[in-house]
Amino acid sequence: MKSRTFCFRTAPQRGVISRKAKSAACSRQTCAAETTRKKFFRCWFWNCGTANLRINLRRSQLAVENRDPRQSRVARRAIEVAGKSGALEMNGVMENRTGAEFCSPARPGNSTKLQKALRIRGIHWLITRFGGKRLCRLSFDEKYKSGDWAFGSETRDLVQLVEKYSSSGHVLALGCGAAPIAGALNPVSYRSFLGIDLSSEAIAIARKQANNRIRFETGDMVSYRCSRKYDVILFPDSLYYVPFFARKRLLVKLCRGLTARGKIIVVIAHPDRYAGILKMIRQNFAVDVDRELEGTKRHVLVFSRCSEPKIC
Repeated sequence: MKSRTFCFRTAPQRGVISRKAKSAACSRQTCAAETTRKKFFRCWFWNCGTANLRINLRRSQLAVENRDPRQSRVARRAIEVAGKSGALEMNGVMENRTGAEFCSPARPGNSTKLQKALRIRGIHWLITRFGGKRLCRLSFDEKYKSGDWAFGSETRDLVQLVEKYSSSGHVLALGCGAAPIAGALNPVSYRSFLGIDLSSEAIAIARKQANNRIRFETGDMVSYRCSRKYDVILFPDSLYYVPFFARKRLLVKLCRGLTARGKIIVVIAHPDRYAGILKMIRQNFAVDVDRELEGTKRHVLVFSRCSEPKIC
């Protein structure tokens, strides 16, 4: 009788292999995600990050002068990066391309590369819609400094609308800019006028017409809180600078800051491009006026509290 030989093979360690394979797969996914993230932030830094360097450059300069070791390394690294990105003339405080030295401010009138970039229409649109407050403020300031937004007097049709609904009350203009409408209003038609704008350059221009009843303050219209009840809250070509997801919420909040007969007046410069804003207002608020301003292609809506209680 032949003897049989039995061979016992060790079963493959499937659990261990699976864990290793899973770990390797996760590692590859993590690396891919990390690479994508680094590419995104690298591109964002090269395109828009120079503005942040411009804002913080003076702070870094002071850190170097104070001999703070940690801040000095950060400051020197920031200047080296700025030199590589071509932003060597930011704020006029850099001269050496190695970033090792600081110099006195540049001569007045010499526009920096960053300032020129912020004036470009496409870059301005991206920054004011998706950038932070600092970048938005810089972009708005450059528009007023360069004279691109040196608008003339306000149209008479809009002035008459504000005078009609203000009824000798209080007027609030959010995103007022240089506020040409403030000087065009009949002093008898309002008790007080307050203009809010993110740009300090715009507020500096607007304050030339300030008096004991007309005031202007620098601030963000999205986070602004009404300190009193207003008869008219005006958005003069400014509502589309509010983030898309915050527009309706902002208008609902401002409705609570109106008097019993108060109105919100929104002016849209490009009604075809911003048809979504017009539609949102028509669907959610009680609209009294919905037409084009006479002599212009701008659209105006006058509305009050929510037409549907559920959104209030």
